[in-house]
Amino acid sequence: IPVVFVDSPPRGEHNFPSVTTDNYQASLLVGNHLAQHGYKSWLLLIYPDRWTTRFERERGIREAAERCGATLEVVETENDAQSAADTLSRYLDRQTSLPDALIAGNNPILLGSLKQLQQRQIAIPDDMALIAYDEFDWAPLLNPPLTVLNENSEEIGRQSAEMLIQLINPEGKGEINTQRKVPAELVIRQSCGCRK
Repeated sequence: IPVVFVDSPPRGEHNFPSVTTDNYQASLLVGNHLAQHGYKSWLLLIYPDRWTTRFERERGIREAAERCGATLEVVETENDAQSAADTLSRYLDRQTSLPDALIAGNNPILLGSLKQLQQRQIAIPDDMALIAYDEFDWAPLLNPPLTVLNENSEEIGRQSAEMLIQLINPEGKGEINTQRKVPAELVIRQSCGCRK
């Protein structure tokens, strides 16, 4: 039975067909942008590693932080808004100062983070910059408008369908690239500190 993994590759060293975001490249974009602002302390609030996308996201952010001499703290939270809010609250309670920038690992984590930052009256980006993974319709409507990584879901879906069709009917198609990574785009708005 032909199978294509979409958005998240399977765990382990399997060579199953997949179409995913290039999470490493995406994280380098985030880190390089934070470095351009001169931010030196970064917090990555991210989901557990049972989600396979975490490794590449964290690896790219770590590498970008090392390149620019920033400190990076990685804090794990469950993959829902309430857990993210609670985890961020506990983290902030232990700190004597805020990190320069918060990177929210996905939309549920972003939602919990926004709730906690609002409750504490932490101003974005004046007190702390914020960048999140995953574009969504209301990101430009926030105050300030949110800088996000657009994972290009439409292209991931298109390539996944194309790959599945090729796997079902391979005649005359040549060799199929079964490990595709789609580049992400950093959509720069104002939550990162850019003023447009």
